[in-house]
Amino acid sequence: MRIVLHIGATKTGSSALQIMLDGAREALAESGVHYSALGVVRGAHHLLAAAIHPNAWRMHTADIPDDRAGFYEAMARQMVADAKAAGAHTLLISSEYFWGTFERDLHRRMAAPLGNHPIEVLAFTRAPTEWAASSYLQALKGGEQRDFATYFKEVLAPWGSGLFAFRVIQRHTLLLPARSVTTVDYGAAKADVFAAAMAALGVNVPSPPGRQRVNPSPGLSDMKALLAVNRSAGSAEEKAEGRAAVMRRLTPGERADALLTDDQRAEIVRLTMPSAALLAAHFPPPAKSAPPADAPS
Repeated sequence: MRIVLHIGATKTGSSALQIMLDGAREALAESGVHYSALGVVRGAHHLLAAAIHPNAWRMHTADIPDDRAGFYEAMARQMVADAKAAGAHTLLISSEYFWGTFERDLHRRMAAPLGNHPIEVLAFTRAPTEWAASSYLQALKGGEQRDFATYFKEVLAPWGSGLFAFRVIQRHTLLLPARSVTTVDYGAAKADVFAAAMAALGVNVPSPPGRQRVNPSPGLSDMKALLAVNRSAGSAEEKAEGRAAVMRRLTPGERADALLTDDQRAEIVRLTMPSAALLAAHFPPPAKSAPPADAPS
């Protein structure tokens, strides 16, 4: 049995994919893929990942006990046991909390309860300019008060950030270690991220009907409205309601990266060019995904 970790990236259709995976659990099982119901929040295995993440656990304190390491180990071992008992050829675990540059010891603790089963990484990647803009817009939805230029300099530009996809994926490959990596170009896959994920897994499970839009990104005018709300003098509750009001009336047809100036766009391309070149050289999207060797014919 193989274990496939879908690590994100963030802002590449992960939320929509996870909702569909959660809803297609029985169909996946019929094709030999076990998508555990343990530790699921909004369709993803966020409780599992948050328990071992250095920061994400703070968003789930009501559901994760103080012994976070023990919680992770017990749940991961149970996922493996359940997948084996079901006769699955693939255990699929999905959370974008795995998207990041972590310390070596965290990777060791992540892999230990998964046993000797081969680990593979599945990652959706996105053009750096789009990813940077979309990540900033997501931060605005959470209350971010910095303008994009400051946020980029302080959060996204440092080498360890999720903007540098090659570094994130390479560390999973080297430190888990993952025996293989499958990358998916979100730009080509966003019309049907579920179908793209199934192709990457090498299984034939039809996409659920209807396109999922779970975590929409605000456009340029919405961004300005969110920033104004976040910088206002209202209470935390008033600001949260103000952001919710903006998200209820999103401006259609605006691109996330419209907020970037030409100079900012050029700077992002310049900064990420080495990472993008390494990603293309070492982890290119496959021309066509083949079924896993141990998959039933």
